[in-house]
Amino acid sequence: MKAMRTFAALMVVLMAGGAAADEFPTQPIRFVVPFSAGGPTDTAGRLIAGALMIGGIALLGIVTATLASWLVERVAEQDEAGQAATRKQVADLSVEVRALATRTHRVDLASVDTDSLRRELASRGVVAQHAPSDN
Repeated sequence: MKAMRTFAALMVVLMAGGAAADEFPTQPIRFVVPFSAGGPTDTAGRLIAGALMIGGIALLGIVTATLASWLVERVAEQDEAGQAATRKQVADLSVEVRALATRTHRVDLASVDTDSLRRELASRGVVAQHAPSDN
C-alpha cells in the first residue's frame, strides 16, 4: 500500500509539473502520415492509439482512486474522535431533557392568572386541570 501511495504522489507531482510549463505549442499539432486511410499502417496506428488512450484513462482512474481512498482514510480517522464527542454531548442533552420533562410534569398552576392558559395546558396534558381561581 505504501508503494501505491508513493506512486500516486509521484504522479501528482509529475502532473502538476506539466501544468506549470510554458504553453507550448500554441496551436494544434498536426501529424502527417504518408499512408492511405484504411491501410494496414492506418489500422495499426488507430489500434495503438486506442490502446494508449484506454491505458491513460485507466492510469488516471487508478491514481484518482488511490488519492480518494487515502483522503477518505484520513477523514475517517479524524471523524471518529468527533463522533465520540458528539455521542457524549447527545447523552448529556438526553439526561437534561429527561430532567426538564419530569420537572414540567410537576408544574403548579396556582400562580398562573389566566384561566384559558390553564385550560390549554391541561388540554395538552402538561398539567392536571385545577378549578378556576378568583383572581
